[in-house]
Amino acid sequence: MAFDTHKNLAYSLVATAPSPADSGTSLVVTAGQGTRFPTVPFNATVWPVSSIPTPDNAEIVRVTGISTDTLTITRAQESTTARSIVVGDQIAATVTAKSLTDIENLFSGAGAYTSYAATLTNVTEGNGTKVANYLQIGDLVHYWGSFVLGSTSDVTGLITISLPVNINGDAFVAGENYEFGTAHIQNTGVEAYPATLSVASVSTITIYALAAGGTYLTLAATSGTVPFNWNGVSGNSFSWDIIYPAA
Repeated sequence: MAFDTHKNLAYSLVATAPSPADSGTSLVVTAGQGTRFPTVPFNATVWPVSSIPTPDNAEIVRVTGISTDTLTITRAQESTTARSIVVGDQIAATVTAKSLTDIENLFSGAGAYTSYAATLTNVTEGNGTKVANYLQIGDLVHYWGSFVLGSTSDVTGLITISLPVNINGDAFVAGENYEFGTAHIQNTGVEAYPATLSVASVSTITIYALAAGGTYLTLAATSGTVPFNWNGVSGNSFSWDIIYPAA
């Protein structure tokens, strides 16, 4: 979600009041002080001179446009009541309840993962069991899942998995193996294999097994026979876990 922008000491006085005073949708602040305010849109509080804002004397407005020192406003925001704004009133881009609830709403889903029907390419799902879940907080996505083969399941090529939210294209270079997460491959009752995830496109990831060769580990594309012959054996499985920036 997009937050309102902010500026310190974004304060001025009303030089020209709205017309009508209790419903007009524009006002002018002190000459040269329109630049004190942040980029629109944002909420501002208007209240009388020589007083502090209270529920009885203040109104929160939403500033939707600024032209030099003229502010275009939407009245009576955040459950406040439109008042008669007059010349000399104070106006400031203050911290309001919205400033805080915007942050709270961003994190209100933290810990609550969403189930996702991942598309598996080069995998015959058959009667296998697939689980996938993701959580997005701002521009960050955590995505994990697994697939356990059944008697009618098989792996036929490079295991490719769809993403629930597209990845930011600046985070990888197409055609290159960029490791963005971890994977695990299980040959049931025989061996477990560490693996890694590679970004195939903005919407898919692939699983590569870690292969021993020479001085360093290399990546081996999963297939019907890599890292073992899958043969549709019930209980064979693969899983994935990735954190990535959303598009």
